Amino acid sequence: MKPPPESTKRYKPLPPRAQRWSAGFSPETKHFYMAVYGVQMPAPDWQPNNPPNQLTSEEQLAEDKAQESKVKNERRNARLIDKTAADYDKLAQSPFFDWIDLAKVSRFAPGAFDHSLFFDGQGYINHVFVCYWTNHERFEGWRQSRTYTDFWDAKERTTEDFGYWREEMLIPIDRQETVYFWDYIVGIASCESVNLVKSFSTGYYGSMRDRIPSSKIDGPEEPLTAPVLHDSAGARIQVHPDEFVTMIRSGQYWKHCHGEQREHYFDQLQPAVNTGMDFLRDNPVETGCCSVRYMQNCDASGKLAEEGTALAYFKTIDNMETWAKSHASHEKIYVVAKQQLMKKDFIRQLRTYHEVAVLPDYGQFFEYCNCQPMTGLLPYFPITRKA
Repeated sequence: MKPPPESTKRYKPLPPRAQRWSAGFSPETKHFYMAVYGVQMPAPDWQPNNPPNQLTSEEQLAEDKAQESKVKNERRNARLIDKTAADYDKLAQSPFFDWIDLAKVSRFAPGAFDHSLFFDGQGYINHVFVCYWTNHERFEGWRQSRTYTDFWDAKERTTEDFGYWREEMLIPIDRQETVYFWDYIVGIASCESVNLVKSFSTGYYGSMRDRIPSSKIDGPEEPLTAPVLHDSAGARIQVHPDEFVTMIRSGQYWKHCHGEQREHYFDQLQPAVNTGMDFLRDNPVETGCCSVRYMQNCDASGKLAEEGTALAYFKTIDNMETWAKSHASHEKIYVVAKQQLMKKDFIRQLRTYHEVAVLPDYGQFFEYCNCQPMTGLLPYFPITRKA
């Protein structure tokens, strides 16, 4: 993919047309937990590309890119309308969903959770279950419960036709920030013990960093290394990410967009977001983006909602800021959004949010079982092969 050009022009900050809100925690709360659980399988009618370091010729590269672009557009159109039954029906046979049904009603169940679906760059369909806890004892009870260990520690996780991953993060309060609309509360903010507080640091570049309490969030200025492909077929691989890996989760809710605003979202804003997410996914070394999952929300059965979310990991917060500040693919998103916000008497119907966390060097657990080799952080950090 030819990357969009570097931006040569910066625009004025978006005016804060609506009050934004952030998650507020009690003084006793020093951290919370976020976990991303997933199941994947190859989509039956898609042939994935060769991995980047196994391409044999320029001709093969061009052919693979053309095929990827064609399938990506087909998948995106299908994703926005409905799931592909042939793909999802087999995925739904995974015991992952039985585990979810049991886990959600346990006394250690997360304080908030949601589901989403996406097709990754290697042609796998993925169902993702994202969970949040604000209580340490409850999270530890979750990880030590029979419901949890019977599923995740079972040998079958490495012998089935499915891949599984779990990415469990401890997030210090002083190394995170969030932004929501008051009438669209999701993620950690929807936990019962979390309050909403007004956020006044919004609408300008650099506001994300200003909302993070700690100043000790900058990692070393080292480039992300080229991906190393680890075969996790029949194995468990634990990944040990560096300190300062930065997680961002952002979302859009377009159910209540009507008329011109709905048309603008689908015809202009969403294509711009698509381009930005694809660029991050396809250019990890250049951007420092280890992983980006651009997903559509759904329920546990895979029924899609008019809501999307992106979850990405960058090597450092500086990598994320550099893309946001200076790259044309993000500038396009910014400019398209600004076109409507600058209209007189404009009342925005689209709802958005984001959550950012700079991970410490403790409390993180990333494991991949039977997964395709570009899943999550699998290609980028030191590993321990457990089986």
